[in-house]
Amino acid sequence: MKIGILHLTDIHFTEKTKLDNKMDSFCRAVINDMRGIKKIFVIISGDIAFSGKSEEYNLAKNFLSVSKTLIKGELKDLEFSYIMVPGNHDCNIGKYDNQLRKNALGNINYQTIGNDNSVIDLCLSVQKDFWEFYSHYNIVPDNKLYYTIESVIENKKISFHCINTAWMSQKDEIVGGIFFPVKKFETIVKQKNSLNFAIWHHPYNWFNPNTMENNKTEFEKFTEEISSAHFFGHEHVQSHYTNENRNSGIKINLFSGEVFNEDKKLNKSGFQTMLVDINIEKGVLKKYDWDGAYYNSNNSMEVELFKSVSDSFQIKEDFLNYLQEVKIPLVFDNKKEIKLSDIFVFPDIESNIRDTNTFENYTNSIKLLENDFKHSIIDGESQVGKTSLLLMLFNKFYEKGIYPVLLCGKDFKDTNIEKVLRRAFKLQYKNSEKEFEKYLQLDINKKVILLDDYQDCNFNSITTQRLFEELNLKFGKVITVFDSANSILSSLKTEFKEAKYFTIKPFGYKKRNELIERYHLLKQNQNTIDEFSFLNEVKATFDNVQAVLGDKLMPPYPIYILSIIQALQYKPLKQNETSFGYCYQTLIHFSLHKAGVTNEDLDSYFNFLSELAYKFIVNHKESISNHEMTKFYFDYSEKYLCPTYDTLLSNLKKSKIIQTEEQDFKFCYNYILYYLSAKKISEILHTKEGKDLLLDLFNNLHEEHNANILVFITHHSKDISFIEQSLFNTMIVLENTNPITLEKNDPFYNEISTFVEKLKNDILESNRNPKAERDKALIKQDNASRTIDNKEEEKLEHDDAELKKSMLPFLQSFRSIEIVGQIIKNRKGSLEKKQLTEMLTELYTTGFRTIGYYSELLTSVKKDIIEIINEKINIGDGKKEIEERINEFIQMTSFKMCISIFSKLMYCIGNKELKKLYLDVAEKLNSPAAKLVTFSINSYYGTITPKELNVLAEEFKGNIVALRILKFRVRSYVYNRNLDYSTKQKLASCLDMTLGSNINPERNANKQNIVNSKK
Repeated sequence: MKIGILHLTDIHFTEKTKLDNKMDSFCRAVINDMRGIKKIFVIISGDIAFSGKSEEYNLAKNFLSVSKTLIKGELKDLEFSYIMVPGNHDCNIGKYDNQLRKNALGNINYQTIGNDNSVIDLCLSVQKDFWEFYSHYNIVPDNKLYYTIESVIENKKISFHCINTAWMSQKDEIVGGIFFPVKKFETIVKQKNSLNFAIWHHPYNWFNPNTMENNKTEFEKFTEEISSAHFFGHEHVQSHYTNENRNSGIKINLFSGEVFNEDKKLNKSGFQTMLVDINIEKGVLKKYDWDGAYYNSNNSMEVELFKSVSDSFQIKEDFLNYLQEVKIPLVFDNKKEIKLSDIFVFPDIESNIRDTNTFENYTNSIKLLENDFKHSIIDGESQVGKTSLLLMLFNKFYEKGIYPVLLCGKDFKDTNIEKVLRRAFKLQYKNSEKEFEKYLQLDINKKVILLDDYQDCNFNSITTQRLFEELNLKFGKVITVFDSANSILSSLKTEFKEAKYFTIKPFGYKKRNELIERYHLLKQNQNTIDEFSFLNEVKATFDNVQAVLGDKLMPPYPIYILSIIQALQYKPLKQNETSFGYCYQTLIHFSLHKAGVTNEDLDSYFNFLSELAYKFIVNHKESISNHEMTKFYFDYSEKYLCPTYDTLLSNLKKSKIIQTEEQDFKFCYNYILYYLSAKKISEILHTKEGKDLLLDLFNNLHEEHNANILVFITHHSKDISFIEQSLFNTMIVLENTNPITLEKNDPFYNEISTFVEKLKNDILESNRNPKAERDKALIKQDNASRTIDNKEEEKLEHDDAELKKSMLPFLQSFRSIEIVGQIIKNRKGSLEKKQLTEMLTELYTTGFRTIGYYSELLTSVKKDIIEIINEKINIGDGKKEIEERINEFIQMTSFKMCISIFSKLMYCIGNKELKKLYLDVAEKLNSPAAKLVTFSINSYYGTITPKELNVLAEEFKGNIVALRILKFRVRSYVYNRNLDYSTKQKLASCLDMTLGSNINPERNANKQNIVNSKK
């Protein structure tokens, strides 16, 4: 997110001032710099007037009003905020100065000012007209010497520290004669904000170095502490330089402004703008000078808004590197060095205290930084990212001026906490010997304990409770992380009720997309990024990642998502496996490598695991006993070379491929079991054993794990003839059901047309932000997924044979679509176009038969319900209303089912490279349903033209169902693409839709949304 800053100073308005010739160029320059910015802060660092008169301020008000109107005429959404301090010319000395004030100014220091405000108020009296002018833009502060103006943008707090250095200005000021009572504000400046700017009028050399305290040095230190960016004026010189305090290590930027107006020097005028990225705290500064005709800028530079440096407790370089180390290998063509903060996305955590509202149980883990979370105990599965979360929290706390210490469960050899703390502090902070005692004495709210992997501590629950109690007494915040399998956690919940308990959740859809965005941004040059291409690239990667993750095949942990992206992008050539298959193989390789298995032994481990997985599948096992594992190993070792039993099992457990539960062995994740068993099956496809097993898998295709194994076989084997033949045999279960067509004579059309006719929403809003629309859709998916996860899964009863029989064809057709879809995506380059077209035609037809089958079921249910009402319920005239409601419900459900199957086909078989084949299938089937599916696929994976849309719209005239679905797809297409206004108009007119807004959103604004999503 970026903000704009416009710095003006020394405007010197008099009754003779004329700025008309400069106004247009001034506004055009600001407009050019502020495109895509939502908020601009206009900083005026003094001397708005020439002699502080109210008439001069009226001219200033007119100037600010006219310039704002002209700028907003083009940048309608730009929000203005005015930040002002008075200068010496803003003091109406001729009207308000008096002898008493002059006497007071004769000897100003801390002693003569005293503890009350009487002297200060007297000196401020000459600024009366300035503060009346100021009141038109902000609330007049109670303290007129030092005040802050704050703003919050996207949860980022921005503070402008305004310092009135002109409070004691006189007619004839001298260099080194100004005094500012810094000591009155020492307690205020210690309140650090997220992003700070300071504004005053007089440069440092105007302050008095000859006071007892050396007010010049005192003021320099004061400004260093409140901000790293300072704007001032007075000397009419435009410059930017940095200061570094070698003692404290603090660096600051000093921006001096050119005079904007001087009636006697009309050609001397300048100002400066800055665009500040508030997330990374960097900006671009542009300086403008009047050349007699327009404002010219030949000077722009990048500015780093230096983060504040603590006087002590500075992190060691090697530990800083550890905090930012990415623990998995990420390779980029641009050789960019990646830090954890570049790629990290804060996961959601779920409260262990169940609430009736599912969504309120979820919290973004970045909120652990807030004061509400004094003691948090967090559990999470292995590899979910627990340690990375603590490392990023360490960075965030430190940035806020709160000093964390990172501890590990294994650090606690005894109960001497100070000893453990001293050892950790020495590793993490500089000058630990002299700083540790200072750290212990620090305010409790400035200290945080981050305790990682507490399951590695050998303390029992009673000792753990005592440890936590002591930590909570000495630290303002304690965050402890456990492995979910740790047994001590349940007893802690009973004994230690003051803490808040959470579970780190795997990434939902929104978080996955955010991580993918961050990854792709690291590959891009952010100065030349094309938002349309970027969004398409993110969406394509997201779809591929989703396909690899599957439905609970693999937990969506960040480490897996990043590994999948890397594997998809850098898959070596001449691999037998598909791209997706290579991903699974890479993940297993990575897990084995982490456990210490060498490259030379990888083949041995893979073969052992493939044989073991095959045993699980053929014996319909989810786990095997210790005895069965031992027997399998010794039988296997008779045929193959392999490591010793203890070494092999130890490495498989460390790699998280195999785990033990109550002495039984099982595969940690489904994808490993399915992938490895499918590898073995693909090698014996044409043997009797392989054929029998395949037949069993296809006959029980409705069971999810069988379908998954079949999908994995397609990753291993290029020969799909037997799979294809067997699969199409399962697809004929619906051969007696007529496929829907959505023609007007189609029974299904008649079933839903009445309902569809009521769906009136023909407004196509033109100002939707594609990224925002995608985010909303992903959040909706997250909410739906969480609702399902928090409900008990409904299972078919074994004795409910009739229900199972009715649902079987439905489930089988769904699985068929998924498997053949994988074959098409994986083997599109090695199958003939004719064969691909035949497969796609069969899939379309299967989907349409599924809708028909579902509709028949609902119609049958509807008849039964109405019959019961008519026979058994005596409610008189209410029967008709009930029948109408039942009808409407059935129609709505049927329509939703239709949309759902169309979407299923779109996601399962869609590919941007097969556009022509989808068009061929639509032409071959020649039904509105087929043409809508083809349109849905091609609009999701590619682009559509008004001409293409117009052909369909003309063909569907009079077909309210087809037109309504077409409008849904077009609406989705428009909202998820960064189209120009003209294209949107043309698409809307094809369907007689109203374009809901005449706003043509700035492409640069959308581009900025994309770039800022990384920060």
